Amino acid sequence: MRIITNYVMNHNTYSPEEKNKFLSKADPWLIATAMTGDYVVVTHEAKAGSGSKKVKIPNICEEFNVEYTNIYKLMEIKNVNLKNFY
Repeated sequence: MRIITNYVMNHNTYSPEEKNKFLSKADPWLIATAMTGDYVVVTHEAKAGSGSKKVKIPNICEEFNVEYTNIYKLMEIKNVNLKNFY
């Protein structure tokens, strides 16, 4: 968690408001847990462009070599068929 916090706080592009917003949520803890446990982070967030002032989960995951995916790809990998739920 400390590594992620330091990276975010020292990043020149992210705005102070976005840094505080990101660090006040569970997102950095989720990424830190994935780093230490070799887990995959599942998120609906899309990667932000290089000039974005927003801190996004996919960008932080990539910075720390943490695998991430979205719920739809996870469902595909796990062969979840929503037709069975109706």
